[in-house]
Amino acid sequence: MKPITKVMIVVTLALFTDGLLYGLIISLLPYSPAKLSEDWMYEILSASYALGVIITTPISGFFSDRLGRRYSMILGVVIQAMAILIFANTTHFSCLLIAKLAQGIAASTTWTSGLALITDHFTEKRAQMLGYAVLGNTIGLVIGPLLGGFLFEKFNFQFPFIVAGCFMSVDIFLRAKWVENIRSNVLVSLRDLYSL
Repeated sequence: MKPITKVMIVVTLALFTDGLLYGLIISLLPYSPAKLSEDWMYEILSASYALGVIITTPISGFFSDRLGRRYSMILGVVIQAMAILIFANTTHFSCLLIAKLAQGIAASTTWTSGLALITDHFTEKRAQMLGYAVLGNTIGLVIGPLLGGFLFEKFNFQFPFIVAGCFMSVDIFLRAKWVENIRSNVLVSLRDLYSL
């Protein structure tokens, strides 16, 4: 298989998994053992995800350029796995906040490194390839809530997270095996990132 085909599979799967987990968690939050009893709890959880993305996206790009795409992408799925473990097992709202923040951090790391990986490999048809990868996320966002609800009704609250773990196992394997550790030739300081 060509290296560029592997890149497209890895990045599309990574964004699919990100969307799948986001949608799966949204559908399961009302049934969480943490007992979300007020609307403001859902609002705060959504805001903590967004805060994780906002704070870490520039830093994710910085580390992706410095450390390389592979390590950044692996870091993203490891953080996502920690968030999933918390979601599946916590009985405390404060832990859900931490998990949602971690999910946002994982998303920013995966998206930034994954899309950079595509731009590293494609000079022609770059926008088309980016579109295919983003389509993976959209498909995950559609399937996630449906899968989460179905598995919850047929089994229990933890089972959808076990299935999510299976997706993440394949995802991390492919990120580790198929992604070259490309670093950027142009390095910007962390201070300059926030002064743009």
